[in-house]
Amino acid sequence: MFRKISIDEVLISAFVERWQPDTNTFHLPFGEMMILLHDVQYLLQIPVEGRLMSRTSEKIEHPDVGFCALLGMN
Repeated sequence: MFRKISIDEVLISAFVERWQPDTNTFHLPFGEMMILLHDVQYLLQIPVEGRLMSRTSEKIEHPDVGFCALLGMN
């Protein structure tokens, strides 16, 4: 049902460096960019309807395991 998601650590690092938490946007050479829920749905090919999934304010040791379980990928 779900495909395995490969993580590009260099790409993630580049986005982290350009993240602006005040505006929740990325500052890129060609302008400002915001990622919307629709973008996440398209990129990860997951449904965005149904129950809300959120994380707690406490530190999670292995968030990938928790979110995979919430998505039914375990």
